[in-house]
Amino acid sequence: MAKYSLIVRQLITELFAPKAPAIEQKIPVERHLIEDILREGRRKNNIHLVSEFCSDTAQQYRKDHGISLTSWIAKGLASAVHEDLAIQSSLRGKTRRVIFQEVDIAVMIERQLADQSYQPLHYIIRNAGSKNLTQIQAELSQAKTGEIGNGGPLTALELAFFKLPSWLRKPVWWWLRYDPYSRKQMLGTVGITSNGMFAKGAAVILPISPLSLTLSIGGASQRIVASGEQFKSSEYIQLNLSADHDVTDGAPLMRFANRLVTHLEQGHRRPIDS
Repeated sequence: MAKYSLIVRQLITELFAPKAPAIEQKIPVERHLIEDILREGRRKNNIHLVSEFCSDTAQQYRKDHGISLTSWIAKGLASAVHEDLAIQSSLRGKTRRVIFQEVDIAVMIERQLADQSYQPLHYIIRNAGSKNLTQIQAELSQAKTGEIGNGGPLTALELAFFKLPSWLRKPVWWWLRYDPYSRKQMLGTVGITSNGMFAKGAAVILPISPLSLTLSIGGASQRIVASGEQFKSSEYIQLNLSADHDVTDGAPLMRFANRLVTHLEQGHRRPIDS
């Protein structure tokens, strides 16, 4: 009996104990974007492929033309996907898949909100395969500085949608799940998330994504490599490709990764201002 009395006293003590010092913050409605993406992404049977590329050519372009590394990689991704459009396929039901002929890249951009918090929001580069590096750079720069919902990340319609409560957003996501054309308009066909600027060394994140193909840009590391009879220090950037296994198998994903690395290391076939 004494044992149970002790348990009751301890329970009462715990219930009426003073709260630990803490700060409570309201979660911004823009966070609904991430909540929805995570919920939809967990429905995918994703496979992941970790790779890397030597960024010497990209860094030289960056110095000569003021092109950001993210723009360089986005152009490389668009070019590689354009050569094998099946990699960005979307399922329509259980018996058909839709192979879009345009590459719409959804890039996650971190922006500061009204409450001073930082939130990743997406901006879609439409038909990125037809755009050159300068155009892609200009769009990403606009996404970083433009007004949210008005020229910057998210459209006014998307911003209004993510302000809705969850029970109103879920039916829309159910519809997007079965309509690839509407999903393309809302989410794009492939995605890029870049966290390398915050990394130290060879680190990369494996994202949870609802897209058929998502490229995660990781950290950079220095490596001594042979160059003819000489040795030089080169920078290697970590990459991760996440693909929907219901659409893409391992071998096609590996071939795509090799093609992507070739684009990123050797430069893009089209001139910078073509």
